[in-house]
Amino acid sequence: TTPVSNNFRGKAGEHAVMAELLYRGFNSSLMAVDEGIDIVASKNNEYFHIQVKTSALGANGKYAFFIKNAAFDANNGGKVFYVLVMRNADGATKFAVIPSVQLAIHRETGVLGGTNGISLFVTPDEKGRSFTMNKGQNIDQFINNFSLIR
Repeated sequence: TTPVSNNFRGKAGEHAVMAELLYRGFNSSLMAVDEGIDIVASKNNEYFHIQVKTSALGANGKYAFFIKNAAFDANNGGKVFYVLVMRNADGATKFAVIPSVQLAIHRETGVLGGTNGISLFVTPDEKGRSFTMNKGQNIDQFINNFSLIR
């Protein structure tokens, strides 16, 4: 098959996240200009900012994501969430819903790092049921957990 460009993959991830939010009763909208926030969602008179990162499973058995420092620093806060969209070759998709404050803690403690941004790698176990991040931190509590957006 012909490889799909990252632009298509990223936009597909954003729409997949919007569908999940809509299913859960959020009113969600894509931002007209992406400056570190892709989606604004509201529910019960509260607004949430969501940045979506999408990755296909690499040959090394990991999903790779990158967050620019400037965008992360400009949008880090209590109502900001990163949703990592992990797509398998068979079409199965998992979402890691991670509050930005959690990523900030991991960056401060050296779990996440990078020169110009945050390089984040997610590794599924052999059955795709358990997930670890960069230095082996288990992130199962974030997988498909859209209830964290509150």
